[in-house]
Amino acid sequence: MQWGGPWGTTWYGGGQYAEYYRAAMFGLGFNLGDFGAISFDATQAKSTLADQSEHKGQSYRFLYAKTLNQLGTNFQLMGYRYSTSGFYTLSDTMYKHMDGYEFNDGDDEDTPMWSRYYNLFYTKRGKLQVNISQQLGEYGSFYLSGSQQTYWHTDQQDRLLQFGYNTQIKDLSLGGSWNYSKSRGQPDADQVFALNFSLPLNLLLPRSNDSYTRKKITPG
Repeated sequence: MQWGGPWGTTWYGGGQYAEYYRAAMFGLGFNLGDFGAISFDATQAKSTLADQSEHKGQSYRFLYAKTLNQLGTNFQLMGYRYSTSGFYTLSDTMYKHMDGYEFNDGDDEDTPMWSRYYNLFYTKRGKLQVNISQQLGEYGSFYLSGSQQTYWHTDQQDRLLQFGYNTQIKDLSLGGSWNYSKSRGQPDADQVFALNFSLPLNLLLPRSNDSYTRKKITPG
């Protein structure tokens, strides 16, 4: 739910209720005009985990967003800070074990991915995330994003960096991206490079004749 307030403010809130989880959130946003917009919210949660232990905690979030229309730049800085080690999310209470790997239907459980590893003994502490996208006119566009997640009771961190570029050359669309990720406990980082292109099929297939001549012969 959200409500519009005076002086460019927006008040918002919500909650979650489940058998093993209770949470309430309240926040406030400010429209700063030419300086962008900021928001701040706080969440209070009570949860029961797989080992039947009960926890209470708070989470605080700050968000800043700004669009530079003259340059076509979108800049967003988002920081999460979990002020107590007792804060858990609703999805945390769904795990049947205190640590392990997440698997989707059809996954091969013999090859777990580090990015899907979870350990409820190490709760999320703070997260900083930056997203930037830039339009380059006829030269295309690029985006850059990065995040760092810290945890309670350990010095290990999660890091993610992403960069991508897209452009259009007549009917040909080209794009490239680089992805770097390293999860806590993972011995080596994962890096993925990708190139992609797209071209309308009608440029690859023989063109058909769109017009034809019809003759009608009348006896006589």
